[in-house]
Amino acid sequence: MDIASISINGVGIFLNSASGFGSPTYFAAETAIESIAATDFNRDGAPDLAVVNRVAGQISILLGNGQGNFSAAQSYAVGGNPFNFTFADFNADGNIDIAVPLYTRATVATLDIIGNKIVLQD
Repeated sequence: MDIASISINGVGIFLNSASGFGSPTYFAAETAIESIAATDFNRDGAPDLAVVNRVAGQISILLGNGQGNFSAAQSYAVGGNPFNFTFADFNADGNIDIAVPLYTRATVATLDIIGNKIVLQD
């Protein structure tokens, strides 16, 4: 099992090996990341990462290749000071969706993930 962490450099990935955890590899994401979680958004069998940036009002997705590397962050503006998120298939279309509580708007934004495309539904 590997570890993903939040840092001022973005997202740090600590790969586990027989000798323990190595030095982190950093992947750029927005600054002021509030939370991070992993799931397989694009259904390719490799874990992907989602991060919340409350200051920028964005959710960023980093697609993983299953070997500890991730694509450049794809950021989606949701506004309203997002501070956390959860994953599920909220609309029963067979794809993982993201629900994001928006603090300053007292509502929830959902990101509907269709293949490799994300559609914001407010």
